[in-house]
This record gives sequence, structure tokens and C-alpha cells, in this order.
Amino acid sequence: MKKKKVMKMNYRNLFVAPFVVLLGLTSCKKNDENKVPIEIQPEVLNALFNNKYQGVLPCGDCSGIETIIALRADSTLSKLVFYKDKDSYPKNFDGTWKLKDSVFEVNFNGDKEFYKIKSDSLIARVGSDLKEVKGKLAEDYLLALKQPLKWDEVAGTYISGDTLSESYKKFELQEVKKNDFRLMYTSITASDTCTFKARGIIDKMADEIIFPMKTIEKDLEGDLKIYFTEDFAHFKLNDLVDIPAQQFCDSISINLNGNFKQQSKSEQ
Repeated sequence: MKKKKVMKMNYRNLFVAPFVVLLGLTSCKKNDENKVPIEIQPEVLNALFNNKYQGVLPCGDCSGIETIIALRADSTLSKLVFYKDKDSYPKNFDGTWKLKDSVFEVNFNGDKEFYKIKSDSLIARVGSDLKEVKGKLAEDYLLALKQPLKWDEVAGTYISGDTLSESYKKFELQEVKKNDFRLMYTSITASDTCTFKARGIIDKMADEIIFPMKTIEKDLEGDLKIYFTEDFAHFKLNDLVDIPAQQFCDSISINLNGNFKQQSKSEQ
């Protein structure tokens, strides 16, 4: 008798279980249908596409990853990353994006990242589940509107390397007149010293100073550019951040790659 009773209970459960699953699926479907899509106002998107966003994201083996993102209206974007306190240079990545509700799904050659619009002046790095980090760490994942450089504070002396060693690099920026800069670059090695000069103008949209190569030597083509991260200045040739050695002097080739620290007035 007990055996028959158990069998009846099992049959009853078999009928109930599919009904529960079906009910759950129906409920989920109704929730999806009732979900109101998020619409981003055109003025917010316009601000996003005409500015850069900057922040220092968490890093497992350094003090942070300085990140600058520039979104463009043609569904492309660029990202500059710089690992702070590491012996490395900034790297630039180009990618594409698509917008779903308030989240940009970004694709860098198959590597996906997700950024949520908080406002026209703030975006947040989120996970693949599109959820924001909560609590004390939340601010570590925010990228804020990048403020324009104060160009009157850019002029001065910048050094890469130890000036007490046999080899180091430095350059001096002098503002000749508004938006017009003169560059004097010096590479010092144990065997020789090479110096060149250039004249350039500010690109305010890109936060760069552009020095036409022909101002160094008349036969040279392209542009040498100085761009700035939070604590350093760096060079790039056209849009190439990893610059091949340049033969500006007969005696030595110059490696322009480096993280150049601006010297305080007392250090100059």
C-alpha cells in the first residue's frame, strides 16, 4: 500500500513541473514585452560624440590604467590606455560601437567592452552583464568628460630618463605666441648628443601640439605630435604611437618613444 501511494505522488509531480516551467516562461516573456526601451536624447549623444572621456581604471599589477575614449558619430571610436607606474608607453586602439538602450557595446578586433551612459559628462565601464559596479569601488569605473588642457601651463622642460646617467632625453616647449610653440629636443648618449628644433601649433580638439616634420628638415614629410596623459607628455609620428628611430643627426638615431615628465620651475 505504501508503494502505490509513493507512485501516485511522483505522477502528480510530473504533471505539475511542466506547468510551473511554462508559467515561468510566460511570466518572463511578459516582463520582456513590458520593458520600456531607454531613449537617449540627441543632445546627450551629440555631447558624447564631440568630446573625450577620461578616467583611471583598476589595474591588478599597477596603480591604475589611464584610459581616454573618443566616441564618434560614425560608429567608430578610439581608446588610449596607459599603465601607470610601469615601464611602458601609451597604446592606442581603434574600434567600432553599437548602442543598445544606454550601453555602448564596443568591439576592438573581437575584444568586447561595455560602457553605460550616465549623463552627457559621464560614462561607466560595466561588465558583459551590463551591470554597474556598486559600493566603494563604483567611482573607479567612471570616465568623466575630459577637460581641455591649460595651454599656458604646458610650456617648460620635460625629461625622460635619469639626468645623472649617461643617456637620457629631454625637450623644451616655448610658447612663442598664442597657439604657437617652439620645440627643442635633445637626445644625450654616452658617445654623442643630438638636438633638433621644430615649430608647431595647437590642435585643441585633439589636445595635441602638431609639428610639421618639414620644420625640422625641409625634405621630411608628415607630422610629429606631442600629446599628454595625466602626468606625462609623449610623442607620436602622424598617428603612430610606437615611433621607429629617426635619423635627425648624422651621428646617432633618435628614439622619440618615452614618458616625459614636466619639470617644476625649481628643477629647471
